[in-house]
Amino acid sequence: MKGLTVDSSVIVSTLLTNEPRHKEAMDIWEGILSGEYYAIMPYSVLVEVVAAVRRRTGSESLALEVQK
Repeated sequence: MKGLTVDSSVIVSTLLTNEPRHKEAMDIWEGILSGEYYAIMPYSVLVEVVAAVRRRTGSESLALEVQK
């Protein structure tokens, strides 16, 4: 199994279908979920993802949902 360092941009791209690299990010995430890869993530990922979703969508409720 191969380890991949996953930053917030990959996660944000999986959550927002209008992101330019959405398909590529989904392929990476599906590989992680299937066990093909394991994810290595910095501690700051959650905060970065919540902030990015809030900025890009303008939706505080969506950002808070992602935080859960």
